Amino acid sequence: KSSSSTSSIKLDRQWEKESGYNYNDYQVTITLVGYKALLAQDTATIEVQGSNVTYVRGEELTNWRDSDNIVGTYTAVGSTSGASTTVTLTADADERIRVGMYIAGTGITDYVDTVAGIDGTTLTLSTARTVSAATLTFGWEDADGDITIADEERAANVFDNAGNMIFVQWTPFTQTETKFIDASDNADPSSLTINTGGLNSAILSEAPAADAIWIISRSALSTGKTKEEARLYRTLQIAESDPGQFEIEALEYNATKFDAVDKNEALSQERQIFLPSTLKVTPPVTNISYQAFFKKLGDTDSQIQCLTFSWDPPRNVDDNALYTYVREYEIYYTQEGVNWKHAGNTSNTSIELENKMSGTYHVKIFTKSIQDKRSAPAEAIIEVNFQRAVGPSEGSVGEGDWTINKIGTISHSFGINGGTGAVAFTPDDFFHNDGINDHTVVDQATLAFSGLADNSDGYIYFDHSANAFIAIAHDTTSNQFYPVGSDVFASTGSTTGTLTCSTSMISTATANPNTIQGLDSTNFDGDLAVDNVLKFTNDIATPSTDVDYYHRVRTLTSDSEMLVDPAVRVTIVNSDNQAWQKPNFLVDYANDTIMGKVHKTNGTTYTLEAYGIRHTAGVYNINGLNEVHAFIGDPDDGEILASHYAAYFNEYTITRDGITFTFKSDGSSAANTFGLSCIAATGLTTGNVSIKPQTDANPGRITIADNSLDSVLIATATIRITDLGESS
Repeated sequence: KSSSSTSSIKLDRQWEKESGYNYNDYQVTITLVGYKALLAQDTATIEVQGSNVTYVRGEELTNWRDSDNIVGTYTAVGSTSGASTTVTLTADADERIRVGMYIAGTGITDYVDTVAGIDGTTLTLSTARTVSAATLTFGWEDADGDITIADEERAANVFDNAGNMIFVQWTPFTQTETKFIDASDNADPSSLTINTGGLNSAILSEAPAADAIWIISRSALSTGKTKEEARLYRTLQIAESDPGQFEIEALEYNATKFDAVDKNEALSQERQIFLPSTLKVTPPVTNISYQAFFKKLGDTDSQIQCLTFSWDPPRNVDDNALYTYVREYEIYYTQEGVNWKHAGNTSNTSIELENKMSGTYHVKIFTKSIQDKRSAPAEAIIEVNFQRAVGPSEGSVGEGDWTINKIGTISHSFGINGGTGAVAFTPDDFFHNDGINDHTVVDQATLAFSGLADNSDGYIYFDHSANAFIAIAHDTTSNQFYPVGSDVFASTGSTTGTLTCSTSMISTATANPNTIQGLDSTNFDGDLAVDNVLKFTNDIATPSTDVDYYHRVRTLTSDSEMLVDPAVRVTIVNSDNQAWQKPNFLVDYANDTIMGKVHKTNGTTYTLEAYGIRHTAGVYNINGLNEVHAFIGDPDDGEILASHYAAYFNEYTITRDGITFTFKSDGSSAANTFGLSCIAATGLTTGNVSIKPQTDANPGRITIADNSLDSVLIATATIRITDLGESS
């Protein structure tokens, strides 16, 4: 990158040394490109920093002293507004004033301040100054009269000690330098440090240009370390196949061939066999963890439960380098802690077991060296939980191995209020089955989804431990479920104690990177559950930056220790007083299920997508009090009396599954409510039929107007009854 210097190389990607190696085990080779000023005449005597120096053709010139003021200077008048880097000139600047020239004048630090920019009447200084209508002088000379030859313009204006112009060639150059690496910031992209504090006798001679080509190699500096070096080739031919594209024909170069010809030596040295010291113990593995998953052995086979134990390879106790003498690993396990079973031997750092069940597994892993010496066992107690593959599932919610199945059967039904997002169960006492477990649910509460953000989803989630449905959402950042309307994680003040952890992978470390330990009366097995996520925010790094870390609990060893995935990436000690956050809801991945999804479009629009099987509700029982009525006319003229009209009314009672519905006329869509409307009539008009509103003393009562039947013998009115909760 363009920000490189002679002591720092900015790469175009991230790089960090391998574990077990030092930075000085690596070298960086980089091609330096640029321009140099070379003398283009036989000889020249030039004053350099007060002394006359004679150069010959081809020698590099870097600077010279203009004692006779041969190279011209330029002036301009301008001022600043207070202390500023911007000077406003009274006229357009001389076009020969260049960025980098030194400046002298009132308010300026003579021959220290330089031109950072020039554009018409605007001059930009390298440092903020206060200039008041001053005449400023510009030139390439510093306070001693020395001129650095840094570009083609200055290379074309070099004079000898007699005042004669000399001929200088401004020519491009390339050179390759190799330096030991002293440090890397491990950023993306990374910066490599080159200094003389280690194996380097000097830093780079030039700052690397942007897009310079580099190679990092590893030298074999000490016994047991391996080389990684660039392969060398001898170029035979270069051809430009297309504009800007070159084909290079080359042969791989093997420096040992000279000894093979001259001394009859082999082209490569004999293989060296390094054996471990018999005085050192074989170290055990570290960081035992597991993965529980399902797989199919064939396309037509059902899924089986598989369990994989994995671990990190052993490391030397003395220098923490990888132990390189492993022949294989020997693995044993038991579920009751007594009858140990041999899982097998492998040269890999994992082993897979099929047809295993959930439960507590005790694991022992031995390292066997190439001398067949066994280490002390690395031991772990692991709580394994398989997510059930009950079916027929309609999919799942969550990511990776941590999902909840969409499945279930309930004996009645549920529906949503599309305007409020409330999901009601009718009736609120029912039976539920998740494919394995039966639940008797009593007084199921209405679920509220109004706390969802617009254009987001919530789930009708059956909580096996609570024996009830609850409203749950899913956070994709942490892959953790949480109650609708709450935060994913509880506030730091609601969890007890502090955390410590370490990235150390030394075999003798008391806690490996998959272990988090608690202090100050933590209550891990009360605040957490296996397979759920905890969070902590750490700002110890330099520069100080808040970083959120999420870790999933794999095993709760005690109230103050747990195994987690992934491994921690930061070391925290007691004095850091690291707070942490527990989730606001603990998921039971083995038994919890989902029976519906609620999507919130906005505050007044919700939709429901149901899963599983809901038994349809029973039939409506509708009873009309006075649906058929005969009016007796006046004996004298046969007319219906006003008192007869006033005495007539009809009312409806509606029940279903033992629930009595309530009449509503205010636009409600609540469950177990009904509405009435007159949609047709014969012998009278629909306007002659009245329905009392819910605010009346007799809500839902149907009456007819006076004199509406005087001219007919038979009349009918058609009444529509609507289940407002289901809009049907």
